Amino acid sequence: MLPRCFSTRRAPGMRIENDTTGRHKLRHGAISKNWESCLEGTKRYKIEFTGRDCSNCDPETWTCLHAIMTIEHRTGVGEMNRLLTWTLALLTALAAATGARAAELLTLEQAIQSAYANSPQLKSMAARERGAAAQVDEARSGFRPQFSLSETMTRTDNPVYAFMTSLNQRSFTPAMMASINDPGSATNYNSRFTLQQAVYTGGKARAALDAASRGRAAASLQTVRARQQVRFQVISSYYGIILAQKRIEVTSKALETAREHVRVTEDMFKTGMVVESDKLSAQVRLAEIEEMQLSAVNDLALARSALLMAMGADQNRDFSVDPDAFDGNTYEINLEQQIAAALENRPDLKAVSEGIAAREKMVAVERADRRPMAFVQGSLDWDGEDIFGSDGDSYFVAVGVKWDVYNGGRARAREAAARSAAEELRWQREHMKQGIELEVRQAFFELETAARKLEVADQAVEQAEESFRIVNNRYNNGLAINVQVLAAEAARTQAHMRRLHALYEYSVGLEKLRLAAGRQ
Repeated sequence: MLPRCFSTRRAPGMRIENDTTGRHKLRHGAISKNWESCLEGTKRYKIEFTGRDCSNCDPETWTCLHAIMTIEHRTGVGEMNRLLTWTLALLTALAAATGARAAELLTLEQAIQSAYANSPQLKSMAARERGAAAQVDEARSGFRPQFSLSETMTRTDNPVYAFMTSLNQRSFTPAMMASINDPGSATNYNSRFTLQQAVYTGGKARAALDAASRGRAAASLQTVRARQQVRFQVISSYYGIILAQKRIEVTSKALETAREHVRVTEDMFKTGMVVESDKLSAQVRLAEIEEMQLSAVNDLALARSALLMAMGADQNRDFSVDPDAFDGNTYEINLEQQIAAALENRPDLKAVSEGIAAREKMVAVERADRRPMAFVQGSLDWDGEDIFGSDGDSYFVAVGVKWDVYNGGRARAREAAARSAAEELRWQREHMKQGIELEVRQAFFELETAARKLEVADQAVEQAEESFRIVNNRYNNGLAINVQVLAAEAARTQAHMRRLHALYEYSVGLEKLRLAAGRQ
């Protein structure tokens, strides 16, 4: 229920209302805002609306699923309990309402496929692939003929150029010889079509195409690795939601037990069967469990946000998850086989190998600049006094060989730099192999540890449940002291929590090992 100071202020007209976007605001007279505070004794309470969609909340009863109350000062165990209970009521209502109004059951596979389609990271990688494919097309142009069109206007009184203009326009007459040294101004419009084809490039065109193709292959492999990483992020976040939900279930059960223990202890205190410290200890334990549930609820909200981000989805999307999606099966896994599989299958390692091949091809590209190059070239010209005129036409055909015999050592230096770049990447690959092996070993040992923890946790849960049952019965019959009940209840709750975390670590550990081994 609301603190008394809020309840008394509702009468003058304070109310919750929806704004134009369907979100809640507090209105008091003419003032509208998204928070309000009040004093009650030594405590200042503050209610703040988080700004989420409140279309399913009830303003008339002050039931907002997205409100959080905080307190600046608090004294006494009982007051702490009331504060935590009120805050938890809001947050657990949000968690429950989210599940209740879920528009869909989002399976793990659906979440993965949604991430594949919408992840900004994968869209970025797709753009990189398109860029690499465009570079391949650019490299292919080295084998294709080059065409060009031009239109040039000239006006000159230079005797040589004026004479050539009259020749090109087929307008020369013998009478022009009399003024050949002072021909006056001549205007010419030249339309030209040019074709050029490389015949031999010293292997440069082929090497450039091979390098670009290797680059495209590397980009594709990097995309595959990014898909594996996105898949792991989705699975890890999905499992995180399940873990948080199950933690809420455990703490809810513990809360029921703790509240019942508080009730029993208070009744026994009234009859003089226990001292006041027993009652206060029970209340403190209740507050501890409420804090545990508050943490679990916050973790649930964070895990949901992490999953939606990994999927590239709207953060306000409602969904529920499959609570049985944990992979609790045990597998026989051989470490050496996993390492061998990683070194063979890891797409990012293959991408580095493609990068090495590309750089080796760039060595050939630079080497080709020291070899002769042959080409053919031809052009058609139309010259006239008017634009696009054709008073005269001509053609030109040439076959040429070009060889930079010495360019100051530039070609050799560039070839050496390309060779060093390839060697650098080869050593990076060796370092990467070592890192991959360590990554696989770490994932393997973490998985083994999680498997052992899960086995131990299963036994611990059974033992803790039985221990609590015995101690609680003894306490109700006056044969055990309060601290024994609290210890047994805490051990039971911790046993369930450890089992949940062990199951989560094992399920995530399996996926982490698959990711390290380059498997999907």
